[in-house]
Amino acid sequence: MDPESIRGLMMRLTNGTHAGKLKWEETAEEEDFRLILDAGIIHIRRTNQIRPDFGKYALLIFNKNNTLVGRLQPEIDPDKSNLSRLFDLARNSALNPSGLLDRLEEELKKRSG
Repeated sequence: MDPESIRGLMMRLTNGTHAGKLKWEETAEEEDFRLILDAGIIHIRRTNQIRPDFGKYALLIFNKNNTLVGRLQPEIDPDKSNLSRLFDLARNSALNPSGLLDRLEEELKKRSG
């Protein structure tokens, strides 16, 4: 898969996630989130990379049969910072921390009076 195509996809994912149009999901891995589309599945994960020249984030593209067909693990900026931003957006989309805080606050109000 062409790296420029993956970069374009990464930017569309970032824009769509930021706009709230794409909803990411949690996976069994704590630092891995996925977006399920009709054409395939996209994962973004934070890696424990030993080599410091590689970014600590990876974008993985799978087809409908769950076969890996593309990967971006950037070695250069701005790819590193763009992928980091997408990871944060995907994580917030999947976990909804502000929504959780609102629900916790509401429950505490009900329980404590």
